Amino acid sequence: MAQPFRGGQINSTWDITLLEKYAQSARLDFRQAVRERLTRVRAGAAGAAEKAECEAVLRRADPDEIVEQEAYGWFNRLAALRYLEVHGYLDYRVLSSRSGTHPEIMEHALELRFAEPF
Repeated sequence: MAQPFRGGQINSTWDITLLEKYAQSARLDFRQAVRERLTRVRAGAAGAAEKAECEAVLRRADPDEIVEQEAYGWFNRLAALRYLEVHGYLDYRVLSSRSGTHPEIMEHALELRFAEPF
């Protein structure tokens, strides 16, 4: 499993080898997690609607391609969230905590206000 990246400020002299290794390892971890989830869904561990949707997608595309696309998508989403929290674009940290315990958003979960549905 990929270890959390604990790099410093990115600048032109920063050696990004550690980040590259982490990204490659995380990509493999995401692929494995997606592959395991796909196996569980197909085995009936999900609801009937989710299983039917999964089977419909698999009839149109190669399972390895689906795994790759989903893993890539989740990696990018989480990387974007991490970037936003590190650079102060979010009110609370979603994936981490400054105190090192649990994500800050959990401390404020009851305070969250959601937009009205359309």
